[in-house]
Amino acid sequence: MLRLLTLFMIPTVWGIAFIAMRWALLGLEPVWLTELRFLLAGLLAAPFFPWRRFGAWKEAFIGGALLFTCLALQTMGLGYTTVAKSAFITATYAMFIPTIGALFLRHRVRAAEWLVLTLALVGVGLMCNLDLAGLNVGDLLTLGCAIASALHILWLDRCTRTVPDLLSFGLAQVMAVGVIGLPFAWLMEGPPSISSLGFLPIAGLLYLTLISTLLAFVLQPWVQRSYPPHVAGVVFLLESPVAAVAAWLMLGEGLTWMGAAGAGLIILCAFYLVWRTQVQPAAAAVADGHSLVVTSPEPR
Repeated sequence: MLRLLTLFMIPTVWGIAFIAMRWALLGLEPVWLTELRFLLAGLLAAPFFPWRRFGAWKEAFIGGALLFTCLALQTMGLGYTTVAKSAFITATYAMFIPTIGALFLRHRVRAAEWLVLTLALVGVGLMCNLDLAGLNVGDLLTLGCAIASALHILWLDRCTRTVPDLLSFGLAQVMAVGVIGLPFAWLMEGPPSISSLGFLPIAGLLYLTLISTLLAFVLQPWVQRSYPPHVAGVVFLLESPVAAVAAWLMLGEGLTWMGAAGAGLIILCAFYLVWRTQVQPAAAAVADGHSLVVTSPEPR
């Protein structure tokens, strides 16, 4: 039950983070904002990290490299394309996950699940009031972001079966992003200007560091241990409806009926896939003549 609650908590945190990013960008450049949230989170975690016992640095750095690639490509893509197209193209990672898994990793995705994945992507399109006219280099960069995001979730899925301490792994991955992104941010935007930050940029940066990064990204590998990667990918799409509701409540931004319908479609798809994941072990146990004590799926 705790993993189930955390599974839905993560996209909720990420959805609210869009408001925090809006605040933080009032005083910070976008690449430095991405770098500082991971660098500060890593520095805060360093005194509590089990340096002598942790042995999965290779796995953590690969995960960190994929995560940084995703965030960097999305940030660069936003310089050339619209927010709506960026949001939709980024969300295609939910389709890349099962596609890559089925083609290269022998993952099994049922026909009904493909349909639900497609409907979830339609929901994102409705929320974005999608207009794909005039595709440009920013859209290609964002497509690279979606592929990197899918590879990151699939890599975490693999690590859940080989790394025993997933919380420490999550912390190591955050520190890896901080290390990998530092020279990139310096070359792209020069030294950061943090001496004159106002209240809202500081508040936004603190939320992104403590909640969105140090909490959500650290818990993500631990949560994925119990759910197939394509299911986790669709649930993580819930950050879009959460962000829309948060913007409506906190920033007064409107939400159209089409956007609300898209949000509802994403929510239904996410809940359906999680429900299907929960009931499948029970059905298998009944078919085998066994009694089922737990209600959550066994770690794969």
